Parts: sequence; structure tokens; C-alpha cells
Amino acid sequence: MRQKLNSVLAAVLTVTCFYVLFTIIALGLHDWNPLWFMWLGERYANLDPAGRTGYDGQFVYYIARDGMAAIPHLDNAPWRLQRILLPLVTRVLSLGQPDAMPWMLILINLAAICTSTFALAQWLHSQKVSAWYSLTYSLFVGLLLAYSRNLTEPLAFCLAAWGVTTWLKKKHVPAIFLLALAALTRETAVLFAVGLALAQLAHKNLRLAFIASTAALPLLVWEGYLFARFSVVPFRVGPTMELIPLAGSLPYLSLDPARLSAFALVGVPSALWAIFSAMHLLKNPHLDPAWLLLTVSVFMTLMPPVLYEHIMGAGRIAAGLVLAALFMFPTLSEPARKAVLIYWVAPILLWLIPILRWAPWLSKI
Repeated sequence: MRQKLNSVLAAVLTVTCFYVLFTIIALGLHDWNPLWFMWLGERYANLDPAGRTGYDGQFVYYIARDGMAAIPHLDNAPWRLQRILLPLVTRVLSLGQPDAMPWMLILINLAAICTSTFALAQWLHSQKVSAWYSLTYSLFVGLLLAYSRNLTEPLAFCLAAWGVTTWLKKKHVPAIFLLALAALTRETAVLFAVGLALAQLAHKNLRLAFIASTAALPLLVWEGYLFARFSVVPFRVGPTMELIPLAGSLPYLSLDPARLSAFALVGVPSALWAIFSAMHLLKNPHLDPAWLLLTVSVFMTLMPPVLYEHIMGAGRIAAGLVLAALFMFPTLSEPARKAVLIYWVAPILLWLIPILRWAPWLSKI
């Protein structure tokens, strides 16, 4: 028991130290301004058509600060408002104080990464796999990118991680609650509920398949409200998914580091994990984590070109792929686990300095 506690806590402490140090350095390099994490653009912050665009984290901040009054500051209001949980939690924990919200967003995502590491490290140890492999997810460059821009993925996949580990412990009701919250944080997190539902259909357990599918209900209700308000289906106003695997990446491949990284770290692994999980399911259709991985990896291969333009766009969503792959680690050999860990964590060394140096006022986006 002591060995378990030590390895799990050591993994969590390592991740916590890394992200706290990253946060301190990032703030120190950028005038201790927490808005560096938001990347505000004048086009939406000041409604200046000639201003810079900024990046997606700013929309979380605007919604938290202004509620529905933020609509003029959103580039695609129905699409952005789907992801309501992070702005809502930020507003509540900040007691509605706008000055506190940028700091609270940083703290929430930091806590999300650390607690998801704890959940994953505990689960891996329970499967006789080293808790240190939880760093495959926590130190994946796509997750760091999402953290560095105050995006919704750290919280969404934290809730998904807790939801899946809770489900695998046969605690279905709290698991569904967590997965429902994950979907309200980032709509693509609903894939984890879909994967669990498909697994139960393979078991021919219709009751549990139905229970798993109910995790999508709160999101559907919220989507219904947004449809009533905007007269569009929020799912339909975002980028259109491809019908052919990697059609959003391969035809546009170039030597641009950002695009090449997206292909190498997201496109290629997505296709390989889809094949890997499908082969496992052909042998054992009752392997629940394989259904999770197949669902998420197939989705990743069908992402549109706009997301494969940069590792920022592809990597942030691919944090969900890494999370799903981690649940298959007990089926891998030790050398394979180490190879996956190195493949997904090593690139953080290449991207760390560019991430820290980027600044909204130097950016073309």
C-alpha cells in the first residue's frame, strides 16, 4: 500500500511541479499578466474589425465575464457556448469578479491536470502498470498547449478520466455524472460515453448501454436551448468532419513544423491506434477500453483540415486520444509502453520554448 501511495503521489507531484514552474516562467516572461494565457485579440475584445483575432481561450474568458452578453465578442456564438461548464465554474469560483477570472482559469486547469494525473496513476497501479505512465497524458504536448491558452480540454478530459475510471470500478451513476459534465465542458468528450455505450452493446447489456448513453443528455438539452436561441444546431456550425481517414491532413502535408507535428503526433497515431483497437476487438469484443480507443481514434482520423493546420488545433483535441490510449496500456508490453511514453512526451522539449515565447502582441492570429 505504501509503495502504491508513493508512486502515485510522486507522479502527481512531478506533474504539479512541471506545470507550476511553467506557469511561473510564462507569467514572468510576460509581465505577470494572466491574460497572456487568454490570447485576447482586438477583433473580439474591442470589436475592432481590423484587430488581431486572438485565440479560443479568450472566448472562455468573455463568457465567464459577461454571460450571454458576451455574444458580440464571440466569433461563432452557438459553437462557443456549447462549452459552457468552464466559464460557468470560473464565474462561480471568482464570485463574479472579472479581475479574478483570468487567475481562476489558470488555477482550474492546473487543478484539472493534477487531479486527472492522480486518477490515471491510481488506475494504472491497480492494473499492475507503473503509475509513472500517467505522465504520457499529463506531459503530452497537446495538453500543455491547451493549458497555455486556457482552453477547455484540461477540465473536459479530467472529468472524462475520472468518469471512465469510476465506470471501470462499476460505479455507474457517478461515472455518468462526471462524463456528462465532461461533455458540457467540451462536446467531443461525449466520445467517451459513446465508447462505453458501444462496449456495453458488445456485452449485450442494453441496460448499461442505455445508462452510458444518458451522459449525452445534458449536452443535448443545452444544445436544444442554443438551437432555440440561435435557430442553428451548434454541432453543425463548426468545421465539417471528413469522410475519409486523414483526408484533413495528408493532402495538405508540408514541411511546416506546426503542420508536420500535427500529422506526426496526431494523424499517424490516430490511424495506428484505430487499427490496433480494431484488431483487439476482433479477438476480444468485450474489451471495454478498446471500444473507447476505437471511438476516439476514428474520430481523430476524420478531423477537418483546419484542425490539422497546427499542432495547437490538433494537439489539444488529441489529449483525448492519449487519454483513451492510456486505458489500453495494460494490454501493451513494457517496451511498447515506454515507446508510446517517449513518442508523446519527448516533443514537449521541442515546443516548450516556442510556447513560452509566443505572445498575443507578437502573434499574427
